[in-house]
Amino acid sequence: MISIAKNKKALSTCVTTLIILVASSLGAGTITLYATEIAQSTLQKEQIVYLDTRVWVMLNGTAYAAVAICNVGDADTLIKSIQVRGAPIDWKNAEFLTLNEIFTTTLNPPAATVDWSNFSYTGPSTGSFSPGNGPLPLKSGASIVTYFGNLYSVKLQDIGSVVGLTILTANNQYYVQCNVQLAI
Repeated sequence: MISIAKNKKALSTCVTTLIILVASSLGAGTITLYATEIAQSTLQKEQIVYLDTRVWVMLNGTAYAAVAICNVGDADTLIKSIQVRGAPIDWKNAEFLTLNEIFTTTLNPPAATVDWSNFSYTGPSTGSFSPGNGPLPLKSGASIVTYFGNLYSVKLQDIGSVVGLTILTANNQYYVQCNVQLAI
């Protein structure tokens, strides 16, 4: 007669397999998270901050939007599109001014006839705006003020309501809401 000795202190095969699977999964997950964190910490990142956003409607129904943003990240970026209420704005209707400063005052509404070569965009500050012709580059640390005319998605009846503005870059999208105001 052969007798098999059983050790009552040993783990079962099922429990041992489970421990090996859990330990290897945790190890792989930890290595993946560590590698991702190292890769992300060495990459430069863009970060757009809204300085001011305005949407105006004139009594004749003409609508304008103005956006002042600053790239506070450490990577240059390209503004591919700006949308009001999800409708992309045509670059032909854009005027922009690039600044190397951040301002905290509010943007002025345009008049019925606008001289973009000497436009008072905020308080006493004037600038010579350039016509938009496509995606706008924005250096790290720089600001850009953009005015858009002929907004077809905003009407006179929208005064007092909230509209959303979205800036789309090559890597991200930035969304903000603002009230539609009457421009007099």
